[in-house]
Amino acid sequence: MPTTGKIIGKNIKLFIDDDPLGAGNEQEVGCATDSTLNLETAMVEATCKQDGDFYDAVPGKKSGTMDIEGLIIYNNPINWTQYLDIWKNSKRLKVRYGTDQTGDTEFICDAYLTSYSATAPVEEVATYSASLQLVGKPTIAAKA
Repeated sequence: MPTTGKIIGKNIKLFIDDDPLGAGNEQEVGCATDSTLNLETAMVEATCKQDGDFYDAVPGKKSGTMDIEGLIIYNNPINWTQYLDIWKNSKRLKVRYGTDQTGDTEFICDAYLTSYSATAPVEEVATYSASLQLVGKPTIAAKA
């Protein structure tokens, strides 16, 4: 049954499959503290003389990124070692963003890891942040 009402951020999760064909290796990004889906449409200028002083444009290429922050925990399914392997081997990933609740809308797309940063301050929990560049046409559908 789809989620109703306000959605609490902790219920929206990011799942990563390191097989771009989605061969069933999907894992939830563990111990995430924040995640952001950014979608953009480049606008192509289409101003002509008849537009006078006004700008006109038409939609161009669409692009997007996902940003993730979390705590570094070595025994999470998607952890430090996996991020390093994904980065080192320039792996094309299949990512899914949503609540994981049947009937809720989810966003699925291929992506590449474009940045990963680990922070380990004295006497504080070690954290990471990562960015993914979305590639290809996404699927937006209700979770089956």
